[in-house]
Amino acid sequence: MRIRLVHNPGAGSEDHRQEEIVHWLRQAGHQVRAGLVGEFLRAPSSSRDADLVLVAGGDGTVRKVALALLGQEIPLGILPLGTANNLARSLGLDQPVRALIQGLASFVRRGFDVGVASGPWGERFFLEGFGVGFFSDYLAALNQPGIAQWAEDLREEQGMLRDYIFLPQLLAGYASRGWELCVDGAALSGDYFLVETLNTTSVGPFDGLAGRADAGDGSLDLVTLGDGEIQTFCDVLTSRAEGDAQPFPFPVRRFRELELRCRDEYLHFDGDFWPDARAHAEPSVVWVSVRPSALTVLCPQIGI
Repeated sequence: MRIRLVHNPGAGSEDHRQEEIVHWLRQAGHQVRAGLVGEFLRAPSSSRDADLVLVAGGDGTVRKVALALLGQEIPLGILPLGTANNLARSLGLDQPVRALIQGLASFVRRGFDVGVASGPWGERFFLEGFGVGFFSDYLAALNQPGIAQWAEDLREEQGMLRDYIFLPQLLAGYASRGWELCVDGAALSGDYFLVETLNTTSVGPFDGLAGRADAGDGSLDLVTLGDGEIQTFCDVLTSRAEGDAQPFPFPVRRFRELELRCRDEYLHFDGDFWPDARAHAEPSVVWVSVRPSALTVLCPQIGI
């Protein structure tokens, strides 16, 4: 297989050098052309002669490369080197890098949906999820001047544990807010502290929030949580900080189109937040929809 390897050497805490990954790929019989993320993003069309674009990095790196491949037929592969690796896990790729490389030849192509959020501030694509409320506010707090570098250093040292420790602290003083929601034509307005639309089972540090989500079914999954669920949500996060992988027990609603009316709110798409939204004092409408099989991914047959 002709592989275009896109490597982020700064992802996660594992030390996988580009030369080492290239060596393993060539040992497995593949032709490899390797480069860094920035090089690929400047000229994504340069990979049209490859059979596979293989990303060695975390969810953020995978997202950048995946969106650069929209509209192209070349498949995307993942070697997970990040902290959460939500996208890799959703595809059955939560294995050691060398084991994944040895299995590449047996992997199959699958369609992978892409979510779209559009509003007065433009359009954003997401692979994991989009939402408002608690998680968006947490991301915004982590990006405040004076906090961002400290938070990043702590993440490198403690990984997901950082989130499991600090999220319950923020949640302790958090309250639901009123949201106007319309889901596939049905009103679902109410008071919620978290509104999340997911394409995969997890978003950010919320592993398994939508445990049965399928990124290849042409739909998205909605989780809406109010004050009555705060304590349970906090208990799950606390248990994970203590090393207990307790599942999220919340109901999930599958949908294709969602309309959200909001005012003066941070919105997030995957691990980034949409700060322009908060600059609008007037209520604004955001439309969320799905583009079925907008990407082609390479994964084991048990994936998706």
